[in-house]
Amino acid sequence: MTIAAEPGLSVVIVAFRSGVTLPGCLAALRRATPAATELIVVDNGAESATTDLVRACWPDATVIHNPVNVGFAAAVNRGVSVARGRHVLLLNPDAEPERDALKILTEVLVARRDAGIVAPRLLDSEGQTVLSCYPFLTLATVAWRHFQIYRVLPNVVLGRYRPRALQASAPFRVDWAQGACLLIRREVFEQIGPLDERFFLYCEEVDLCRRALRAGWRTCYVPAARVRHAEGGSSRQVVPLKLASHYFSKLLYFDKHAGPGQTNVLRLLLLVDLALRIVYRLFRPAPDARERIVSYRAIARALLADRPARIVTRWRALGASSREGEQALPANCRLARD
Repeated sequence: MTIAAEPGLSVVIVAFRSGVTLPGCLAALRRATPAATELIVVDNGAESATTDLVRACWPDATVIHNPVNVGFAAAVNRGVSVARGRHVLLLNPDAEPERDALKILTEVLVARRDAGIVAPRLLDSEGQTVLSCYPFLTLATVAWRHFQIYRVLPNVVLGRYRPRALQASAPFRVDWAQGACLLIRREVFEQIGPLDERFFLYCEEVDLCRRALRAGWRTCYVPAARVRHAEGGSSRQVVPLKLASHYFSKLLYFDKHAGPGQTNVLRLLLLVDLALRIVYRLFRPAPDARERIVSYRAIARALLADRPARIVTRWRALGASSREGEQALPANCRLARD
């Protein structure tokens, strides 16, 4: 009996309504990876065309179908559980690595023995560097982002991260990096466990990097490795889920890492943010204004009334009920009602 050799690299891609972006991702990945690379695509919406699309570009790929959207973290864990590589690349279906990007990331990961996670420079559709590494979440960073203070004071709160990320040429340590493209040692998963599946969408990589750091593994930003990223290619299709995830993910993160005092202050900050957004949409109408207002109100009711465990349950139900063309929160999935 022939036993397949262990690949050096396993790539895990979670697809959700990704038919437009996935072909470009796979083509770029094929150019950027060695022949022995293992590819695992987890389809988070049971789309029948995904298998054919993947196999057309990568015949020996493993395709896993989830019957419903189980969330990004849970889908990643399904992929990682069958991956055999020494290193695991988590790659969004709307991300396209440049030809030498993964080679550079691997070299840094091997050379820096304390590095457990490495992340590339992310570029927008016009080839401009976007900020993709940050300090761990605090009340100040949440307020800076949600109240859009970054528009007038871009370097406040983030300190060294913005200028270094946008201008640096050499790798440097960061607290966490955006999960569009992360190369991770298998030992990190073996030591700290899989992604926390309570994070349905967003903040799962913040939690992962924080747990890795506690175990002695650093996260490193590698600006020489470049990856183009059409941000939000999947999540923008389901507006209620995306909006809820921005708020619920932060609440869960604070509940897990910051304690009840800061979590209660966070609730207040998020509620003020939601109130301001509702007022703004009332006086500055847009085609999706009604949809957003309905979602904001439902999110606010959940933040006022629900404990984190209850929010996680509602969050999963909202994700699982996401349908093509969905325009508002499903009637059987209101976030603050049974």
